[in-house]
Amino acid sequence: MNNNKKVCELPPAAVDVLVIGNGPVGATIAALLGRYGVTTLVLDKVHDVLLMPPAIALDNEALRILQLAGLSEDAFEKIAIPEVRMHSPVLGQFGRANTEGVSTVIPSL
Repeated sequence: MNNNKKVCELPPAAVDVLVIGNGPVGATIAALLGRYGVTTLVLDKVHDVLLMPPAIALDNEALRILQLAGLSEDAFEKIAIPEVRMHSPVLGQFGRANTEGVSTVIPSL
């Protein structure tokens, strides 16, 4: 990929998989497919890499998938979040959980 935004590169003539969106899910699936030799093209409307990830916490299954994609365990920082609140624009706050003492995993930047 060329980082010069003035140069427009043409995509390959044929790919096995087209991924729309290079967010956490799109980037992960593209990395996994690449590890298995699947020709993949990722398209995203944003040209730059976002420095702040939209996802702030990962469960065990998400961590296993990221490890399969090639991220090592030390790529993640563990922090304690004392309380989680669930909020909806329609309902307002509809749930709350005391998570004191529970480690939350956040990708390091």
